[in-house]
Amino acid sequence: MVDFSPDTFRKSIELGVELAKVKYLLFTHTHSDHFYLNDLKFRYPPFVKHNLQTLQIYGSEYAIKLVRKTFKGSARKCRIRSKALKLFEEHKIGRYKVIPVKAKHITNSPVETPLNYIIDVNGKTILLAFDTGLYDEGTWSFLRKFSFDLAIVEGTLCYDSWEYHMNFNDLKIFRRRVGAEEIIVTHFSHHSCPLHDKLEKILEAIGLKTAFDGLRVQI
Repeated sequence: MVDFSPDTFRKSIELGVELAKVKYLLFTHTHSDHFYLNDLKFRYPPFVKHNLQTLQIYGSEYAIKLVRKTFKGSARKCRIRSKALKLFEEHKIGRYKVIPVKAKHITNSPVETPLNYIIDVNGKTILLAFDTGLYDEGTWSFLRKFSFDLAIVEGTLCYDSWEYHMNFNDLKIFRRRVGAEEIIVTHFSHHSCPLHDKLEKILEAIGLKTAFDGLRVQI
């Protein structure tokens, strides 16, 4: 799982996703719509009927410090372990190969590095690009080493413009530079994006697919 928002638990019930089966949780950054630890504090009896398997949490040095501070004295009880990941290095996490890359995003602290992720599983390579604006050249240069089967990218702004999120024009550039076999756009702002049906037509015209809650992808 990548990020844990305040509505993750509710959506898991709605969509029939068993959070108890999640073994690994990657955090991109610590904004509250992506980094919500309160629900994870209840991972022990009597709040759950049985002991859960260990949840291994990964992220930047800053994010993991916040995780450890939050679960100080209770990590064992909540069956949580955490580890900071080094930027642009490959990490073996279960059956996944994970490489954090530097995103372009405003963070809660000047010492926090926002992350996006390259994930390799079963010989397929995926780029998870949220939250971010168009990358700095250092990240683009690193991404050129990879051929992506799938990219899941944010499209927060649609018609608006800000360098730390993407709009329609940014997505055209992203599509050209990443060159993934399939690109799915997610993370839409209600302030600047049209409703789903119109959004789907706009993105389809530039060769992109539109995400929705419950979307399943076969790669």
